[in-house]
Amino acid sequence: MESHVLYKGLVTEQTSLAINYILPEILGEIDPRNILEIGTAVGGLTTFLSDQCPKAEILTVEILDFYNYRFREGVTSLIGDVFSEKILEYEIPNFVGRDGTSLVLCDGGNKPKEFAYLSHFLKPGDYIAAHDYCFSWDVFKSKFYNKIWNYCRITESQIDQICKNHKLETRFEKSQDALWIFKQKTGGSQIGYQRNVI
Repeated sequence: MESHVLYKGLVTEQTSLAINYILPEILGEIDPRNILEIGTAVGGLTTFLSDQCPKAEILTVEILDFYNYRFREGVTSLIGDVFSEKILEYEIPNFVGRDGTSLVLCDGGNKPKEFAYLSHFLKPGDYIAAHDYCFSWDVFKSKFYNKIWNYCRITESQIDQICKNHKLETRFEKSQDALWIFKQKTGGSQIGYQRNVI
């Protein structure tokens, strides 16, 4: 069982299946131009994303300033609460609303809340993904716990209504083997943030 994988000497809180196979294939298919990552940690996944998507602009947000980040040009690191007014109402909509496909990665401390809030900013064709996902607790306990990965922070029942409201459809079902879920906005328009979202 894994708890993390190193990438260029940096910890990524991912499985080797995610880093070596599943995420590279998915990122290649999406070919995002804007990547919003919630939860920088020590920067391992950010560095991986930067290498996998060299044409993408990346905005990564971490609530604690505990690591001296050194990323390539085109990667912006923000320290602060993703739910703060400055970040949530200004930085994020401006970034995700840019031209080109945006990919939002929910991998911070409250993935269901991140998914609920950030799905408001997606344009049709954009993607939102969440880590530490499993379809249900029963599936997690039978397939993953004490075998592959011991963290389940978000399930389908927690995001089902959000997906219906925002016309988000599951893509890349193989990602679930690496404890990720990817959803694509298939219709509607960019709704914009509302304070009473939850």
